[in-house]
Parts: sequence; C-alpha cells; structure tokens
Amino acid sequence: MANNSERQTKLTESNWDNTERAETPTKAYLWLVLSVLLLCYPFVPVVVLSMKNTGGFLAGFLLYFAPIVLLPFLLFKTISSFSPRTKLRIWVPILSFIVFPGYIMFVHKFVVQNEIRSNGVRTKGKLTLNEQMIKENKARPYTRKKGESQRELETRNRTLRNKQNKIASRLIATLKLMVNFLEV
Repeated sequence: MANNSERQTKLTESNWDNTERAETPTKAYLWLVLSVLLLCYPFVPVVVLSMKNTGGFLAGFLLYFAPIVLLPFLLFKTISSFSPRTKLRIWVPILSFIVFPGYIMFVHKFVVQNEIRSNGVRTKGKLTLNEQMIKENKARPYTRKKGESQRELETRNRTLRNKQNKIASRLIATLKLMVNFLEV
C-alpha cells in the first residue's frame, strides 16, 4: 500500500513539473516576435495617425497606453516560454514598464522632427511649413480607360484631387500642431 502512495506522489510531482516546463518552441518564438514587433510599433503610428488626423483619446491610447501595457505582458510571456523558473520573468517586464515610455517619447520626437524637417523650412531660427510642397506632392491623374467618356475621366480625376487636397490639408494641420508643440 505504501508503494502505491509513493507512486501516486511521484505522479503528482511529475505532473507539477510538466506544468512548469517551457512552452513549445513555436509559442515561445511567437511571443518573441510579437515583442520585437511591439518595439517597432512606435515608428509607425505618428505618420498614420497624422494622415488620418485622429486625435484625442484614440490617438493617446494607441500611441502610449496600449504599447506601455502590452510590452511588459509580452516580455513576461516570452521569458516564461523559454525558461519558466527564472527571476527575469518578473524583473524584465517591470523594468520595461519603467523604460519603454521614454523609448516611445524618444522615437516619437525623432519621427515627428523628421516629418517636419522633410516638409518644413527654417527661416530666421523659426520653423515654417512648406505647404506648397505638401500640396504639390500628389499622385498623377488617371488616364482614360477603354470605353470611358471624357466626362467620367474628369469626374474620377476631380474626386482624386479632392481626396488628395483633404489629406494634404490634414497633414498640414497636424504638422502645424507638431511645430507649435515642439517650439513651446
């Protein structure tokens, strides 16, 4: 009977060890890839959001809150997947929660200044936007398709110009806000 209880305790211990083991390598690499993608995330949204000109809560949530909360979670899952019993699985996410906001601010400042520099001109120490350059940077007009009348072609080109003018005016407005923010 004692032999049976020893076998039972060994089975429960082995089950416990199995739950503490690392996850399959594909899951571990998936978490690692997601963490790396999240580190590249701050380079994208400034331009995307400035083109769509969304602001307020949504922009703040997407640019700052979501990555700052997601990165520690992804790092925890990545480290736990590779080695579940290490102390790094707790400390690395905590440190990332402290360091990552600074990283996001640095990247955004770099991307914003680069965007302004490419569309702006510095005169007498003050940065002004080259709005004409932004407005002229447009796609070529459509050409006529088979069976399409001249009137239909003009309508399509007018629609294209209107869309491009809207995008250009939103970009100019966003860049002006960024210039004012950086000069304060």
